[in-house]
Amino acid sequence: MAHSPEKPHRFFPVALDVQYKILYRGVEIAGGGRTTHIGSKGLVFIANGHLPKCERIEVSLLWPAELPGRVRLKLVIRGRVSERNGNRIAVAISSYEFYTRAASPQIMEEMLLLL
Repeated sequence: MAHSPEKPHRFFPVALDVQYKILYRGVEIAGGGRTTHIGSKGLVFIANGHLPKCERIEVSLLWPAELPGRVRLKLVIRGRVSERNGNRIAVAISSYEFYTRAASPQIMEEMLLLL
């Protein structure tokens, strides 16, 4: 069987705090961790604690880039757990969305001073 050439998935070493949510036996479980690698097709993170066996997962992280005006972003990734090795979790991304985050009180004060 011929193998069709495909671009390899590129992952970049990125260390960002994450929060995750899973549904386990009908109960939503939340936890945290830290990414080790991220790419357009997936991400790898180390969970802070035991992550029950699951298939679907939602991971959110604070994106390091800002929009003009110091608007901060949160990236929410939905996908499936494609691999696990202890607390090391690999997620295959099925969808993602960026959300704006509320500005901190300090930023709001600075903006009001500019008016």
